[in-house]
Amino acid sequence: MITDHHKSTYAAAALYEAPRLLSLQDRDPASHTYGCFDRNYWQWKFVDFPGSRFQEGAFSLALLYTGGFEGNPYHKKDRVRRWAVAGMRYWAGLLGRDGSLNEAYPNEHSFVATAFSLLSVAEAYSLLRDETEAADSEMILGAMAKAGGWLLKNEETHAFISNHILGAAAALNELYMITGDNRYAVRGKYFVDTVRRRQSGEGWFLEYTGADPGYLTQGIYYMARYWMKTGDVEALESLRSAVGFLSHFVHPDQTLGGEYGSRNTEFYFPAGMEILSDSVPEAAAIAAHMRAGIRDGVSAGLAAMDAYNFMPLFSNYLVAHKELAGRKDVSAAPQALPFQKEGDSAVYFEQARLAVVKKGGYYAVLGAGKGGVLKVYSTVSNRLVHSNCGYKGVLAGGAEVSTQSPGDAAVEHDPACGTFVIKGRFTGGRPRVFTSVGFLAFRLYNLTLCRSPYLARLLKELIVKALIFKRGEFPAVYRRRVSFRDDRVDVDDEILADGKIEFESLSLLDKFTALHMGSSKYFQVRELDAEELPGGLGAQDAGPGVKFERSISVMAGR
Repeated sequence: MITDHHKSTYAAAALYEAPRLLSLQDRDPASHTYGCFDRNYWQWKFVDFPGSRFQEGAFSLALLYTGGFEGNPYHKKDRVRRWAVAGMRYWAGLLGRDGSLNEAYPNEHSFVATAFSLLSVAEAYSLLRDETEAADSEMILGAMAKAGGWLLKNEETHAFISNHILGAAAALNELYMITGDNRYAVRGKYFVDTVRRRQSGEGWFLEYTGADPGYLTQGIYYMARYWMKTGDVEALESLRSAVGFLSHFVHPDQTLGGEYGSRNTEFYFPAGMEILSDSVPEAAAIAAHMRAGIRDGVSAGLAAMDAYNFMPLFSNYLVAHKELAGRKDVSAAPQALPFQKEGDSAVYFEQARLAVVKKGGYYAVLGAGKGGVLKVYSTVSNRLVHSNCGYKGVLAGGAEVSTQSPGDAAVEHDPACGTFVIKGRFTGGRPRVFTSVGFLAFRLYNLTLCRSPYLARLLKELIVKALIFKRGEFPAVYRRRVSFRDDRVDVDDEILADGKIEFESLSLLDKFTALHMGSSKYFQVRELDAEELPGGLGAQDAGPGVKFERSISVMAGR
């Protein structure tokens, strides 16, 4: 049953964090940065340009102002409305000459920053248009048309990132609803269909190289928002498939996702599930289970977010609250999630290279395509009992290598025995962080050559290639055998070096990521539940035939 207590979950979390939202904004009307949400820029003055995505906070303020829910001290407070309008006006002033916006550096011409910030400003304006002064409306409408015009002509080029594309679709559809200009509706539909065409037959939306449950919740939200306002039947069918896939990666401990996904994300955007709850039974089940995790503070929620994801997640919580509060209490239990169903089960998503196994008293997820990343949960205690992210090493010379090599490992699967054998090479490279000299050169390029959209796009492609796609292979081979038994999971590892490589250190770690992704590594209290792995195995002088063997048994039901 959805009780009043459950209905307040999202609102309570948002109201608790609202002072942080307001502290991020320059609320001084006499300031030349009035309305800016990038506190590092306007207050600390540590950065040399304001990121446009922080202006997504304007939508959150509009939701607080219009949200007449119990305990909301911001409801119909005129200064909150003025701050929301100031946020939209400041956003309008950030547009480049071509209508694009920047997220990470000046003259970036960022597709995602343009799409996501336009969506938030358009949604905020839709809520406040009747209370916005004519001069402000004219400025905001002109800026939205300029940003929308840029999205009519541009796409994400450096990778296929479904949540970015779906955010653009939702933004353009909202702009269509404001202006009546059918060009925006047509382009929004084009973006939705682009994602649908690339959607896996297994249900997931493509995020760079594969499936990522955390980002899937964000993509589902944008498509659900689009479907809610258009009634697009094909979008709903796509959503049914995506939610069905996602349901397998909702864990007994009220978390989802992790290092087995293509982008390592573990955050959860709940509004899409709440929007779909009356139409997709699995969405209602996910929403009910994860709602309790938000209420109990165990999921990667608002409290764990940095400013980059705090802004979109804050408004998402308030949208989720609005959707949930608008539904009547229901007495029927939601459909069971895969980990809640009776009996044993096993499914291998071959395209995603993800295995999900329920046996005895445990529920396990294996990232076969990520070198055998393994998560095991007790279905008795509903706790994470084992996390094994594989091996991370440092080679002579300083290169960092690991067994998390998406797409490169060979996978053999024996369904009859419940066994997976994963074999691949250590991959990686030198750690990449800015030096002062490197940053100076980078910023000079930003301020000069990036004025050209072509050269700006080239820079983005080079950055993404260096941070995400470029993975050197090293002459060290790992082999991991994972066997799912009735009462345990056995993991047998073997590492071979061929004499051309030396490890300065090698560690078996319960939690780490090898791929760059700013939206990963947010803390969750459930991290404390898993047993600690031995960590460092010591420096190794790897000569011909040297190998390491280790067997880990995980007893279920703890």
